[in-house]
Amino acid sequence: MTMPGLIAGGMMVFVMVVGDYLTPQLIGGASGVTIISAINDLFGTAFDWPLGSAIAWTMLAFLCLFFALAGLAISRTTWSRSLMGGE
Repeated sequence: MTMPGLIAGGMMVFVMVVGDYLTPQLIGGASGVTIISAINDLFGTAFDWPLGSAIAWTMLAFLCLFFALAGLAISRTTWSRSLMGGE
């Protein structure tokens, strides 16, 4: 019964963490490198747009895969089947 809520909560937390690049810079300083800060540096400082866009598209593909798998996991629960009228 709690699995759909856990998956949905995990998805909400994951989305908020993926786009957060200001907090690691404020807490960790310039030495901490995250994927978002690396993309920001590649576009803004290094002017390496092809590599920055490749990393950004790869991260977007992983996010889409994560959401597809989470949606599949939610759709296989008995709770969602009862909502859809299957049981």
